[in-house]
Amino acid sequence: MYYGQVSPRFLGIDVTTLINFWFLLLAVLVVLTIRFGDTNRFQTTPLDYLIVLLAIIMPFLPDMTAGDVPVSLLAVKLIVLFFSFELLLHRYSSAATSLGWVSAMMLGGVTARAWLL
Repeated sequence: MYYGQVSPRFLGIDVTTLINFWFLLLAVLVVLTIRFGDTNRFQTTPLDYLIVLLAIIMPFLPDMTAGDVPVSLLAVKLIVLFFSFELLLHRYSSAATSLGWVSAMMLGGVTARAWLL
């Protein structure tokens, strides 16, 4: 995410407003999916509400930067991405479980190869 914020500035292209628009759209879609989910609803916890409150407050904190990149906006984008991934994992948990087993087998193969060579 950090390099995505830095690289358009080096290229001289202003794509950050378009990226910010898509993140805002993703955040709205995540909220709508959580709110109007069907039978297998996503369960929110008090910690989720605290994280959302943090995401709302972070952009208004003064002068938090890492180089030229505002850290507050970067943190908000990361929170939106993490919530969207968590929602996707919840919606497709059976596929994520099988994908986890495949990933574990691949990691085991890489580990075995590293030990044998």
